[in-house]
Amino acid sequence: MDQIFIIINLISSATENNFWLAILVFASISLIYNSFCLPGNMLFILFSGFLFGTYVGYLISILTISLGSFNFFLISKFVFYNFFPSFYKKYTFKIDSYIKNSKFEFLVIIRMIPGPPLMLQNFLLSLVNVSKLNFLFSTLLGLTPVTFITSFFGSKLKTITEIKNFKINDVLTIDFFIFILIIILLIFVKIYFKKK
Repeated sequence: MDQIFIIINLISSATENNFWLAILVFASISLIYNSFCLPGNMLFILFSGFLFGTYVGYLISILTISLGSFNFFLISKFVFYNFFPSFYKKYTFKIDSYIKNSKFEFLVIIRMIPGPPLMLQNFLLSLVNVSKLNFLFSTLLGLTPVTFITSFFGSKLKTITEIKNFKINDVLTIDFFIFILIIILLIFVKIYFKKK
């Protein structure tokens, strides 16, 4: 375990000495990682906050998650449309008929709900007939709260002692879930009044 912290210290020192190169390398790795929607993205976000600070870490994370998700979305849509056309048309029609008046809001809500893996979200969203721009904006907006808060906590991990004592429960507090719930409720209110 101590060797992991030695490596983290080395990476942190290298980042301070080559800030822009570190951003480029980290963003490239994060983009590739997110294009496959692999689990463990919270660690990337925490680490980006740790290395680059809250705001730069947030920007790197939200952009790479959004663009990576977009890549996965396009590939899934292509596969469904070309290899399973009857399945794609059937489920796209069902989902679209249910959310036709508030697609953007539903996309944002799906992104804000903590728990479902990013791969599952992107897989399901590829069945929704949504514009590429709406997909990107809903991803940016919906993932912003969790990404910003996680990046903030990552930036607060200044010493190795803090890292050793850090627990994921420090990020996923009751306040965080209340914040997400309030935003989701506000979006549902908007959907309700939009339908009337």
